[in-house]
Amino acid sequence: MSNASTSWSRLTLIITVVLGLSVGTAQAAIVPELTGSFSGSSDFGGSSGASFLLFPCSTFGDPGGGFPLGAGVEVIPPNIQTINFSVSHSQTSVTVSNAPGQFCNSQFSGTTDGPITGGISGGTLNGLEFTGTVTGGTYSAESSFTPFGELALPFLAWGGSFDAPFKGFWSNGWYSTGDLKGVLDISVGHFVDASSSLNITTVTSAEVIPEPSTFMMLGAGLLPVIGVIRRRYLNR
Repeated sequence: MSNASTSWSRLTLIITVVLGLSVGTAQAAIVPELTGSFSGSSDFGGSSGASFLLFPCSTFGDPGGGFPLGAGVEVIPPNIQTINFSVSHSQTSVTVSNAPGQFCNSQFSGTTDGPITGGISGGTLNGLEFTGTVTGGTYSAESSFTPFGELALPFLAWGGSFDAPFKGFWSNGWYSTGDLKGVLDISVGHFVDASSSLNITTVTSAEVIPEPSTFMMLGAGLLPVIGVIRRRYLNR
């Protein structure tokens, strides 16, 4: 085998090993304690589930208000802990319908884009804090009031839901991407339903997992470089 062919084979082997190590290291960087799908549910006073700030509408014109505050989820064994998040909000529209003295209904919508913060209580990760950004998040909320509802008793209902796709860093340097969702449904005298869900992937600070497209772009960029180097080696 010629020296040029031998050198080319060595170069190809080095590039293959470097790319292989990059992929392998990225996969090994996942943090299993904060990777997966988690949920929460509670009534008032609980530590998980969705949280909204809601103001009742008035049958005499006050639309009230409603927007999300955040949500908490529970991570069950082996490390029992609660992760609580606070989200941003920005109202974009409100629709009001009412009949003076008879009923009112207000519907609100907006975005959850902006800062998101969180923290972990309990378990081996107790005290860990999160700071990140939500992009493409939305929320909706509703307030209804009828002075004389079922059994001639006042009926008051609030509710809302939100979606907050996020990315950011934990206080120990770990990096997470995910989607936080929450739903709150309250009917005074009837029931309270507060639920939340979290899909999250967390990696160590040293290696943030690249998307598959990143490796494709890297390979495409290396092809012309490898071609030039190969021609130079083989023409020596």
